[in-house]
Amino acid sequence: MGKELDQSKVGWGLRRKQNQADVLSPVNGVIVEVNSKVRENPELANREPYGDGWLFMVRTPDIKGTMNSLLTDDGSLAWMSDEVRQLEGMIEEVAGPLAADGGYLADDIYGNLPNIGWKNLTRTFLKT
Repeated sequence: MGKELDQSKVGWGLRRKQNQADVLSPVNGVIVEVNSKVRENPELANREPYGDGWLFMVRTPDIKGTMNSLLTDDGSLAWMSDEVRQLEGMIEEVAGPLAADGGYLADDIYGNLPNIGWKNLTRTFLKT
C-alpha cells in the first residue's frame, strides 16, 4: 500500500515459479488497498478476477482524465480480438495449426506450451 503508480510505467510484477514479469500501470495513482486473499491464494486472481480475485485498489487524483485514457466498449473488444489473434499466431508457431473453427484456448497456455517462451509472452502482451 502507498506505492505510487505512473501510467505506462512499471507498476508491479507477476511471478510464476522462477519467471517474473513487470506490468505497466494503466493509470496514475496510489495503491490504497491490497487484497490479502490473493496473497494467501494467488489462484483467486485467475479464477475470480472480477470477484474475490482483485489485486488492489488505486486512488487517482484525476478520475475523469483517467477514465478518458482507458479503453471502453468497442475499443476494448477490438483490442482483445487483436490480442487473441496474436496469441493464436504464437501458439501455431509452436504447436501447429489450431482447430478450423478456432476452438477454445485452453487454460495455462504457457504451462502447456513452455516453448512459446515466457519472455516472448511478456514482451508481446505486457509490453515489458
